[in-house]
Amino acid sequence: MNGFKFHTIQREKYRQTQNSGVVVTVYKGDKEIQYYGVLKDIIELSYCFDNKIFLFKCDSWDVGNKRTRIHTDSYCTSVNMARTRYTNDPYVLASQVKQVFYLKDARFRGNWYVVDLVKPRNIYDFLEVNEEDNGLVESDVFQEEEQSAYYEDLQRHRSFEAIDNENDSSAIGSSSRIRTDIEAFQVDTLQVRPLNGEAIGGPKITN
Repeated sequence: MNGFKFHTIQREKYRQTQNSGVVVTVYKGDKEIQYYGVLKDIIELSYCFDNKIFLFKCDSWDVGNKRTRIHTDSYCTSVNMARTRYTNDPYVLASQVKQVFYLKDARFRGNWYVVDLVKPRNIYDFLEVNEEDNGLVESDVFQEEEQSAYYEDLQRHRSFEAIDNENDSSAIGSSSRIRTDIEAFQVDTLQVRPLNGEAIGGPKITN
């Protein structure tokens, strides 16, 4: 989901890996708030036309007190896992969740853990290219009259191709009439006497 592999905390109880840490980011005005917790259950909801949606049931840590429940500095963020919050509203959309690791924070006593945000797998951040700058121009959708004009041009183009093919075939046919079993020799062209007395293809003839 979203490039992350999630496990419930119960499933990874005897595993060496950790995939149950979650964080949900919400915005209140211009303020960004992170809610940290662990994944308890995964629920799949199916509805009409084979559509599906996933919900995560989570335990969220009580980080409301900035002094005793969460500590943030320039290096890392630590949360206190001693108490949970929002037990009456534990469900979030799976698409809103990102994954975190929890590491024991040696700086504080008690249930303090350092939060390490996980990068999604097989998801890459490519630079967006402006289509106008890239020389690409969006074309309008073909309307009915545009389609008819297109087919007329296509038919006219095919007609020209047919004429060209006929000319090519006649040229090929004439070249096949050349004899190769005898030597070539030159003959005089036929002289036709026009009304003005000049022969076409030959010298001027006088009476």
